[in-house]
Amino acid sequence: MAEQLPDWHLGPIRGGLVGWAQLPFGSASHVALLAARHGLAVAGGRAFSTSAEFDDHIRLPFTAPEAALREAVTRLARAWSELPRSATTDDPGVAAIV
Repeated sequence: MAEQLPDWHLGPIRGGLVGWAQLPFGSASHVALLAARHGLAVAGGRAFSTSAEFDDHIRLPFTAPEAALREAVTRLARAWSELPRSATTDDPGVAAIV
């Protein structure tokens, strides 16, 4: 992940089967929708919260074999590259691509 998504911050994994990556900007919900276009199912933090507070985090399960995880990161990086660089959660331009 560090090679393909260097601006993302993946916090320490403290057990369980998922990690949480913080995006440098934009909405994880929008990134998840873009990822789906690449055949990848991930969820933004908003889906696990009662507020929009964690919409800058994306939930990354890591239960698949290593080769599948590497492919998933490649697909996620492709999706990330499609998000406008100026995107914020309230950016109407992002809503237009969803």
